[in-house]
Amino acid sequence: MSENLNLRDQFSEYNNLGNIESKSLVRCTNICLLTANCRSLFYQKELHQCILHSIDIQESSVNLVSSTGWKYYKTFEESPSTTPSTSPAEKCTDTAGFIYNAGESMCYFIGTPVAVDFDVIETLCSNMNSELIRIDSAQKQAFVQQILAADAGDWVCIQGDRDDGSYKFDDGSYMTYFNWNMAMGQPDNIHWHHIVMNQTKQCILHSLNILELSVQGIEVDLVTSAGWKYYEREEDDISSLVKCISNPGFLYSPNGDMCYFIGSPEIVDFSYIKKLCVDMGSDLIRIDSATKQIIVQQILVNDVSDMVCIQGNNDNTIKTYRFDNDTEMTYFNWNTASSQPENDWNKHYIMMVKIYNYLWHDIQEQRIDLKCAYICEK
Repeated sequence: MSENLNLRDQFSEYNNLGNIESKSLVRCTNICLLTANCRSLFYQKELHQCILHSIDIQESSVNLVSSTGWKYYKTFEESPSTTPSTSPAEKCTDTAGFIYNAGESMCYFIGTPVAVDFDVIETLCSNMNSELIRIDSAQKQAFVQQILAADAGDWVCIQGDRDDGSYKFDDGSYMTYFNWNMAMGQPDNIHWHHIVMNQTKQCILHSLNILELSVQGIEVDLVTSAGWKYYEREEDDISSLVKCISNPGFLYSPNGDMCYFIGSPEIVDFSYIKKLCVDMGSDLIRIDSATKQIIVQQILVNDVSDMVCIQGNNDNTIKTYRFDNDTEMTYFNWNTASSQPENDWNKHYIMMVKIYNYLWHDIQEQRIDLKCAYICEK
């Protein structure tokens, strides 16, 4: 994909394929490539927002909105009636998954973790007509760290080895820039020749499901050592993302594994608001833990609505708060400093108030003089 610099600080939501939460441009790009008919995307790094489109958005589009931080990328499709362009951006996007950065004139692809085997990793790059990243300056190091900011991997393998005593790149040229972790005594072993960038403490990556193989009696290389834990990689969640964004306007939050839609303020009428959610195959948001409360506050960080209606009411004979499926609520976030809930005879429902950091207030089922935003959740 290549960036159209003329559309920086602009975006369009009109007739989009999906509006999703994505912690990195790489993930946003991969989702586009896996989504049928996706031809372009807008991405905002600070908001972690990714908007997919089925067409190439033109600079003259009347649906563009000015907003700082947005960037626009499109896939490259060669026209059979024209001579193929040889620009760096177009060469880059010939291979699926690659991203072109105009500022650094760099075409790159971030691979998912595999077992540490430099021969295999270098072959993977070679099969995509590329080579393992080579870092030859502080500027290049800073750029690589920037594009890895949202990557969850602990180790990143890079080019360079010292098989003959001096560190060289794969083309035989000597390395002159290094960024060793001197505080940890790096480099520390004359028998280890290759280089990794380490973001956390020791972590061993595997391409096999060790637990399953061990149960089958195949894995024989397990070593007993205190403190180690094994984590099995779950099935790729791209399908969850695609399923979520198949509904226009819905976003996906990996933090809460939540598919949600933020509705613009409506007159307070809980029956009507709930129906809006039901019509989209979802329910009004239910907050049942402090963790869920925090996640909801995070997804509302850029919302300007004063109040947000949420699920739960005590409109029953015993006056206990329950969700719509009749399960009893056990978590609450009342604004006790303002004597909430007031427990007036007609205030059975719940809204969060932004100026009180989204603490809860009780409210009537209907208030024609007030409006509240709402969140639908799948």
